[in-house]
Amino acid sequence: MKKISSIILLISLFIIVGCKSNKTTAVNKKYINSDSLPTLIGRTTPDALLHKDFSDWYLDEYNSYIPDSKIIKKLKNRIDLYTIEVFYGTWSEESKVLIPDLLKIIKLSHYPEKKLKMYAVNEKKQSFYGEDVQKKIIEIPTIIIYRNYDDKNGIRREVGRIIKEPSKKLEEDIYNYIDNFGAKHKKSKKKHKKFKKLNY
Repeated sequence: MKKISSIILLISLFIIVGCKSNKTTAVNKKYINSDSLPTLIGRTTPDALLHKDFSDWYLDEYNSYIPDSKIIKKLKNRIDLYTIEVFYGTWSEESKVLIPDLLKIIKLSHYPEKKLKMYAVNEKKQSFYGEDVQKKIIEIPTIIIYRNYDDKNGIRREVGRIIKEPSKKLEEDIYNYIDNFGAKHKKSKKKHKKFKKLNY
C-alpha cells in the first residue's frame, strides 16, 4: 500500500512540474488604459508596434529617423556583446520617439533581436510580470545596456542607461557607453598584468 502511495505521489509531482514548465510568459499583451486607449503591457516584441493601434506613430518616426552611418558601422562590430533592455510606454510621447529610433539602430547595426528585451509599462511604470522591480525605473523610456559575460547563465553587468532622451544622438550615446566600458576594461587588464610581473 505504501509503495502504491509513493508511486501516486511521484506521478503527481511529475504532472505538477510538467505543468509549470509548460507555462509560457504572455507576450504583446494589451489593455485599455484610463484614457480609453489600447496600451501594451509586459514583455513585447518589435512586431507589436506594427499593430494598427500603434503603427501610425511608430512608422512615422521609424521612417523619418536617419542614424549616423559612421556610428552604425562602429556598432556593428561590438554591439552583439551587449544585452539591451528597454522599459517604455505606448502612452508616453518620449517613447513614441525613442523606441522607433532604437529599433532602427538595432536593425541597421545587425543586432541580434533575441538579445533585445522590451517591456511595456503602465502609467505607474509597472510591467505585467514585475520585470521593473529592482531596476529603479524612474522615467520612461529607460534603455539599459548590459555587457554579457556568460549568456547561458545570464551573467552580465550594467554599463549605462539612457533615460527619457539621449544626450546626443541615440546611436552615439549607445556607442559611447560601449566604448567607454571597453576602454576601462582594457586599462584594468593592463594593471592586472603589471601586478603579475611585479610578483615575479
